[in-house]
This record gives sequence, structure tokens and C-alpha cells, in this order.
Amino acid sequence: MGMKNRLKKKHINNIAVIGGGRWARVIVDSLVSLVGTDIKLSVHTPSNKLGMSKWLTESGLISQVKVCSSLPKFNKNELSLVIIVNAAHKHEGTIRWALANNYHVLIEKPFCTELEGAEDVIQLASSKNLFLATAHVFLFANYIQTFSNLVNLMGEIQQVDISWTDPASEKRYGDAKSYDASLPIYLDWLPHINSILNTFLDNNSKVNKNFSLSNGGSKIKLNSTYGTVKCKIHLQRNHDIRQRIFEVRSANNKIKLDFSEEPGSIYFNGKIIRDLDWENRPKPVELMLKAFIQSILTDEFDLRLNNSIGLSAIKLTEDVKFLYEKSLENWLNEEKKLFGHTMNNHLRYAITELIGVENRKAFISIEQQVDYVFQNVSDHILNKSVQNKEDDVKDIVFKFINQSKKLKNSN
Repeated sequence: MGMKNRLKKKHINNIAVIGGGRWARVIVDSLVSLVGTDIKLSVHTPSNKLGMSKWLTESGLISQVKVCSSLPKFNKNELSLVIIVNAAHKHEGTIRWALANNYHVLIEKPFCTELEGAEDVIQLASSKNLFLATAHVFLFANYIQTFSNLVNLMGEIQQVDISWTDPASEKRYGDAKSYDASLPIYLDWLPHINSILNTFLDNNSKVNKNFSLSNGGSKIKLNSTYGTVKCKIHLQRNHDIRQRIFEVRSANNKIKLDFSEEPGSIYFNGKIIRDLDWENRPKPVELMLKAFIQSILTDEFDLRLNNSIGLSAIKLTEDVKFLYEKSLENWLNEEKKLFGHTMNNHLRYAITELIGVENRKAFISIEQQVDYVFQNVSDHILNKSVQNKEDDVKDIVFKFINQSKKLKNSN
């Protein structure tokens, strides 16, 4: 029986996508191809309604998808699903809203930004008998499954080396890709990496103190262990190239997966293994959405959507958080000399992230905030009459972030 027939028979009424960015468009495009016309599709974005409407019109989908700037209010007697792909700092609040309205939820990574909040919403979903699924799209990629199966044949694993980098600008799925400036690199990418590692390693991870940060936080290197296996992880934004490389070593063998460009290649025992049928297969995002819908309709939940996967990622990122924040503080103090000169890209990255992490709503643009903070921190550091010259630069930056949110444009 086809997917559309199944959905019609089971009477799903509404599927809402919460978010207005690139990934929301990918999700909407896949849903339109996946479900029947008897299911109402909608996308909800308070900040990009016009942009989303324009994209739907240009894509020929405007008649099939409703666009709103407010959150949906579905009939309580209808079966409604919500897919959350908005900014990471809004995830927990949006999950709580969806569960309060008795909607089943698929939440994009990172699941939540805090462990306590994640555990709380999992308990809330369970108490209301609602499905709270975490979206780890790579678990639905055939090349990941093939790689994991081969790794599991290697015997005892000794080490895994991972390189995950993005260039300053690129196109993905036909759209320009950019990162959320409020989302530190470890919080953005470790959930993906953790979900892949968990396909062939013990999910009990531990981060070592051997941690390095450079380039204002856009480049980090960390060591962790999964059970007894050592993992070396290199993450970098604004790199020269895009990299998605996993290299696994045992005592007598080595296997490498490079999916920098999907579906990538697996190098093992002198052979190169590629998914030659990639173009003819349903893509991972479509398979993930189909699994989410089927799980709800059948009450047989796909284990790849289990929120325990998202929870293990949060535990990992919480371990990294302290090391990252302390290292960024040290980097700012070490690079104090950069203030008072032309702001370089690394310093701009650090200030932008700190403004975003604090989630400061200002009347002026983020670019204007960054320039204001940089200039005032520079003046503060260079002012010989200012006492407490040993103050942490991070504290001084936050002082002027707080001031910047009160500024208004003069025009």
C-alpha cells in the first residue's frame, strides 16, 4: 500500500513546520512529495513569512502549503503533527507549546540546549502519550548504514578520527547555507557526529580535558572516549573546504568514510565502495519524515527517532560546554591586542557568537551591535585611566553587549 493511501486511511489532518530557514524549505518540499492532498500542510515563521511565501510561489507549491506568521491552532479532535526547525534557543519552548496542545513532535537537532529541559520535555511527552522524536537525518542515509556494518566487522576498534568542516559560504539543496551565529560550533555539529558514532560505538561518551579552541571559537579540537575507544574530533567553520570524514582504526585494519559530497565513498581493504543507486533512492530527509509519520500511525516507533539519541548528544555537549566557554575566555584574553585595530574575522566571529548566545534582542542589527561592542571594548582597553586592567575581556564584552541592546537607530 502506498504512503499516500496509508495517510488517507489513518486520517492525519495537519502537519505543521515551525521555522522559516533553509532546512524548513527542505522539509516542506519533501512533505509535499510524500503526503496526500487530504492532509493540510502549513509552515509557520514569524520573521520570514514573505520570504517563505515567495519561495513557495517560485517552487509552484503555494497552493499546497499555507504560510503563517503565528503558531498553528488545530482542532483538538484532529490528529496533528508538528516539525520544529526554528532557531535552537527556541526549541525547548516550542516543544512545550506543541505538547501542551497535544501535537506529536519531530524536533531538529540540537534537541534542546540544556539537559534539564530535555529530560523534562521527554517526561512531559510520555505523561501525555505523545511521540517526541529527535531528528538525526544521517541515521537514514544508506552510506552511514553500510559504513557502520563494515566497522562492526573490524573487530575491536582502537581509535576514530573525525574532521567536520564547512567553508565560509556554500550551497546545499540549491540554497545558500549559513550557520546560526547564536549556536556554538560544538552544539551545532556534535549531535550529528554523536548519532553516527552511536551506530558502532558504546553510547557512553566522556570528553577529555585535552581541548583546543582557536579562530574565535570557529575552530575546535576535542578528544573523547566512547567506552574504551578514543575519538579525535576536529570541527571548523569558515574553513577552505567542506569535510565530512570518519576514519576508524582497529589493530589490523582501517576504514574511512568521506561524505563531504553525498553519498561519498568508503575506503576499505583496498576497495572504494560507493552507493551507485544514490540518485534513484529516496533521500534521507524523506525517509526520516516517512518514518516519523509511520511511527505515529502504527504506534511502532522507529528506533532511529528515539529521543534517547538526542538526550545522549546533549549530555556530550554539556560536557564540552565548560571546556569551550573557558577556552573562549582564555582566547579573548590572549588576543586582547587585537582590540584597537581593524577587527579581523576571528574576533568578529567571537563577538557575534557571544551576542547570539546571550540572545540579546536589540533595536539595531547584529552587525551594528558587533561594531559597537568592538569599538567600545577597544576604547576601554586602550583607556589608560581605566582601572582593573586585568579584567577578563569576556566580561568587558558582555558589559557592552548589554549596552548595545538599548541603542536605537538615529534615522
